[in-house]
Amino acid sequence: MSRRLTLIAPAATAAYRPGRLAGDEPIVQPIHAPPLLERLSVEACFCAPECQARQTAEWLALEATIDPALKALDIGHWQGVSRETLARDDPDGLARWMRDPASAPHGGESVEQLCQRAASRLQTVGNGHTLMVTHAEVIRAFVIVAMEAPARSYFGLDIAPLTLTRLEDGTRWRVRCSGVALTSAE
Repeated sequence: MSRRLTLIAPAATAAYRPGRLAGDEPIVQPIHAPPLLERLSVEACFCAPECQARQTAEWLALEATIDPALKALDIGHWQGVSRETLARDDPDGLARWMRDPASAPHGGESVEQLCQRAASRLQTVGNGHTLMVTHAEVIRAFVIVAMEAPARSYFGLDIAPLTLTRLEDGTRWRVRCSGVALTSAE
């Protein structure tokens, strides 16, 4: 039996528009389950432990099990800081982080560590269709792992709020689609 994984990026938080590196924040607006989610048949549903992911799963009427492996990237002392502020106050650290996936100048988790976490979780996805509500940065890591791309590709991917990404595993994982708005997905 093949494995299918649908990844849903949570709704936006207050940090999204000003470009802050968010922490555990609530979403800024209620959402309702689009018709797509009413048609999905899944064997298992999981969500990240942070408020944003839990609220999104709840508002999409998903009965999701909290999965610590789906937690947001730990950005250490950069949490809550805008990219503009980082570019001004720690330009070397920001440049190093974006250039070297093994670095973690913020004192948290490196992109390589995040990709390793995603790879470990991907290995445990069961047969059939699994749905996960998790953060954009975690979805990026799943895509990189599925494509067997280098971790340095991380910053070349963009995952918007309330979009889905589908991965399928027949003989190997592949990206079926990414960045599809929930309201327009088929």
